[in-house]
Amino acid sequence: MGGPCPLPCLQFPEYTAQRPSPLTFPGSPLPVRKFPLPHKPATNSPYQCVNIIEAMSVHFDERSGTVRCKTPWGEWYQTMEEIFIDVHVPVGTSAKEIKCSLGSKDIALSVKGQEILKGKLFDSTVSDEGTWTLEDKKQISIVLRKSNRQAGNCWSSLLEGQYHADPLLQDEMQKKLTLERFQREHPGFDFSGADISGNYGGGGPDFSNLGK
Repeated sequence: MGGPCPLPCLQFPEYTAQRPSPLTFPGSPLPVRKFPLPHKPATNSPYQCVNIIEAMSVHFDERSGTVRCKTPWGEWYQTMEEIFIDVHVPVGTSAKEIKCSLGSKDIALSVKGQEILKGKLFDSTVSDEGTWTLEDKKQISIVLRKSNRQAGNCWSSLLEGQYHADPLLQDEMQKKLTLERFQREHPGFDFSGADISGNYGGGGPDFSNLGK
C-alpha cells in the first residue's frame, strides 16, 4: 500500500460523474478519473461505429490542438508519429528558389541562397517519408516521420542544441503525446479535451503486463 499510485490522473471537463479507474496496480489506492460520455454514432451501422472510432484516434491533434515551439523562422510541433516544421518565407517565393534536404538524422533548408535550417535532428526519422511543400508562396511546411513512434519519444528540441522547447512547453508536449497514446489505446473515449497530471512522463505507465 506504500507510495503513490503510479497512474496519471485524467480529468474530462464535459462529464462530471466519477468512477474508479479499471487500470490499477495491485496494492495501489484507486485513482479517480472523470470520463466523458462516449460519442455515439447517428445510426446502428457497425461500419459507421468503426469509422467514428478511427477518426477519434487519427485526428486527435486536430481536435485537441497542438503545442507549438516558436522559432526565429517559424515554429515546430510534434505528434507521436511526426514532426511538423512551418517556415515563414518572403511572399512570392517560388519552389525553384528552395533547396531542402531531408535525411534520416539531418536537415538542410535554404531559400534564395540564404540558409535557414541546417543541423542534426534531435532524433532519427524515416528519410524516404519526409516531405516539404510550399504553401501560398509564403510558407514552407515540412513533415518528418519519427523512427521511434512511442509516446515517450517527445523531442525537446528540433535540432541538437537548437530550437529547444522551454521546460514548461516541453511538459505540455509530453502531456499531449501521453493523451494521444491513451486515445489510441482506448478509442471509445474522447481524450482531446482531457487534462492530465501525475505519472505521464515518458509516455505514461506501461500496462502491458497487467493481468498476466
